[in-house]
Amino acid sequence: METEVVSPNADSDFLSEYRSGTAFNSSLIEINSRLKSLEESISTSLSEYHQFYRSVASKIAENSADLNILRGDINKLNSEYHTKIKPFLNNLEVDVDGVSFKGSPSSIHSQAVEKLEDLLKIYKNLKHLLDLHNAIQSLDTCTISLLRTCSVRNQVKHLCHTEDLSLDLDDNEISDDEQFDDDSYLYAWKNDIPVSCGTIELEVREITSAIKKVESLLDVSTFYEKSQVALYQAFMGTFLGKKRILREFVEHYWSNMVRVVPEPKEKSILGKFEVIGKTADLQSLVNLADALHETKKLVQPTGKGIWEVIFMPWLNFITSKTANEGQNIILNIDQSFAAENEELWCLQLLSIEDEHKGGLNLIYNSCEGLKSTIEKLSGKFFGLKCESDYLLIDFCRSSPGPFNMQLAEQLVESCFLPNLSSSLTSVNGSIVECDEEAVSKILFATKGAISPLISTGKDLRYFDSKTVEYLENFVENLDRFTVQRQDQAYAQALVTILSDEANLTSLIKVGGCEDGHESLKENDSKGLSESQLEVAELSKLFRYVNLEFPECFISKAVVMLLKQVDQIIEDAKGYEKDQLPMILKRVPHLIHLYSHFVPTLHAERMKSDLRFVTIYHNDCMYLADQCLTLGRRKIFPFVESLGLGTGLQTAASLSTLHLVTPLRNSATSALMNHLRIQKSRIHETFNASRGLKDCAGEGNEKCERAILGCVSLLLIVVKSIDPLPITIYLRFLGVLVDEFIRIFCDAVINLEDITTMECSSLLRYIDSVIKAVIGMFEIHLDAAFKPCYGSSLSKSEEKSVAVLLEKRVASWQRFQSLRAILSAASLEEVRSLVIPLDTKNQLVRCHLSRSEEVPRLVRALFRPSNARSTLLKDLAESS
Repeated sequence: METEVVSPNADSDFLSEYRSGTAFNSSLIEINSRLKSLEESISTSLSEYHQFYRSVASKIAENSADLNILRGDINKLNSEYHTKIKPFLNNLEVDVDGVSFKGSPSSIHSQAVEKLEDLLKIYKNLKHLLDLHNAIQSLDTCTISLLRTCSVRNQVKHLCHTEDLSLDLDDNEISDDEQFDDDSYLYAWKNDIPVSCGTIELEVREITSAIKKVESLLDVSTFYEKSQVALYQAFMGTFLGKKRILREFVEHYWSNMVRVVPEPKEKSILGKFEVIGKTADLQSLVNLADALHETKKLVQPTGKGIWEVIFMPWLNFITSKTANEGQNIILNIDQSFAAENEELWCLQLLSIEDEHKGGLNLIYNSCEGLKSTIEKLSGKFFGLKCESDYLLIDFCRSSPGPFNMQLAEQLVESCFLPNLSSSLTSVNGSIVECDEEAVSKILFATKGAISPLISTGKDLRYFDSKTVEYLENFVENLDRFTVQRQDQAYAQALVTILSDEANLTSLIKVGGCEDGHESLKENDSKGLSESQLEVAELSKLFRYVNLEFPECFISKAVVMLLKQVDQIIEDAKGYEKDQLPMILKRVPHLIHLYSHFVPTLHAERMKSDLRFVTIYHNDCMYLADQCLTLGRRKIFPFVESLGLGTGLQTAASLSTLHLVTPLRNSATSALMNHLRIQKSRIHETFNASRGLKDCAGEGNEKCERAILGCVSLLLIVVKSIDPLPITIYLRFLGVLVDEFIRIFCDAVINLEDITTMECSSLLRYIDSVIKAVIGMFEIHLDAAFKPCYGSSLSKSEEKSVAVLLEKRVASWQRFQSLRAILSAASLEEVRSLVIPLDTKNQLVRCHLSRSEEVPRLVRALFRPSNARSTLLKDLAESS
């Protein structure tokens, strides 16, 4: 429209009409009246369609035309106002109903704008209602087209299926009987033949566009009159009704085309996932579901079913330790044709008769099978894309759930690491061996198998960034994991050895020296090793000190442990130089574990079995002795041969030295604990004699039983501690015998009155104890005087039981003195024993206290007399 330019001095007819107050107002009133009439007509037409489902297409078209005409009139009025009126609004006099008044330009302008805005607002509301109706009607048309297309195809396919016909959808010669009513599209598409939805790409694209149009109009912020609210709600009802039909359509064909079968009829198939139809058809169905915002609701249950029916049983099988050797479970893809020649794609969990391979073969096969499966599954199902750039797998991959960390952690923890561990080591008997060259090849091959799986899972979105980082860290740290798993293999082998009590109770003799091996001549040292030469030099310096480990018995387990240590050092020859510090830690750690594993695995026997503790003591002491020189003898030469620095060589020499004290402490602590237990038992048994009171009367039986019980305890101890080195054996036994003799002597001395009969009984008890104790010490009499057995007795001392008892049993001479006094026939004989005329004669020396113990015995044995008084007086003076 061309804009008419008016001279400022001109006085147009329109301006005159405006000054009279008729032109602008009459135009607004006329347009407003027409809008109100049109609004009523549009509302009525739309209500008839959306509430009563009547056809109003012609009325809506007529209303749309009228609305466009009104829009033109409003624009014309608005243009005239801005070009012809607004420039002359200056001190206008307006005559309204014969009254003349002068108005300001601002007030007249605001009134005009307000009236025009009201007209535009009414127009916009009516235009929005019509646009929304047209969009919903377009969606209805597209929906009918989709349902009609599928219904026609289904009707024809159904006829072909029931009448065994081969009809062409484009065949114009289909008889009238084969046609169907126009309204049957509401139901015919629900037939299960054919299964798939067919080619609906065009219809879905139109429906998606229509839904977006409706939703965009619904998102527009619009103010409706009260009379229009009900109409808007009717719009929403129509829109939701169309979406409900489309949702039923999607759910029907989704359930037909996508199936998770947990228990198939086929015996060899444990579970399967089927996709029927073309991938493009399924993509169209996904696009329609995405437009309806139903994708997540459809895909998540399917993804969960695939995970639980296919992947979880497969993971459980490859991570199971009790798999059937004759059966194997694999992931298999099968492609064929279903009914009506529709494509059938099937992911199967297949059970086959085949050898179940573990170790590296399982890792390779699992990675390759899983990689191939997720690629094909992505191409057929999980890789289908929504308009929002989401893949179907994105709706199934939750943080702690399927196809993500749950899959990765199970593969790593239950498949990769256990089977990798079994390949990193081999067991020869009970000894674990590690071939470093073979291990390097294994690690290289393992990384080559796992890395492509990580890349595929990342690219196809089965793994999120956190899971990818977890798997990549595993691959990057595979060398460190390998060392850890090897350490675990060594520790587990040690546990296996120690769990078998036969290995701890089977004894092997070690230590000691041969007769005549007192020193080494210089001309005999040419063929000796460096360590032997060191021992020879030390022997010259410490001429009277035996440096050999004393003869004793250790368990078979320790021998096996030391063989394992030798094997570790031997295997280390194939390691890289930067791995050498590991060997300095692995050997001491394994030895250290021994002293802790035995008390843990055999806690009850450590509490109650003295012989078991004795062997444990010997084992720890022997390991401590080995640790003194193990680093210097075996690890240092190996490190030195590699030409490494002096710092590492020194570390090699001292690598096991720090274990000496802990091992000795463990051995001593365990043995001393049982020593206290045995002493406590001796006290408990002897206390049953009630202090040897009335030993010739009613208490005789109790006294005999108590003394016999103590001797029996000592004899049991003798058998239990027999594996100990002689010196430890004698000390342990000597402490217990001394404890028994001490409380025996104390009990006799504390008796206030000893009758002749009681004295005879006491002498009988003492003689039986002496005989038993001598028998205990006679067993190892020869060994007790040999330095190579750890003896501290001087070579110049007489080799006799008496000398041995005097050295090892502190109360032995006191016990002998007690017997001599009890057997004395008179006070004079007692005097000769306790106050000898020849004080230099040690053979007649009394080892009882002359101030307390001898006087108490004299008072208990002899009646009051001048001779007793004189003896007691002399004892007091001599003391």
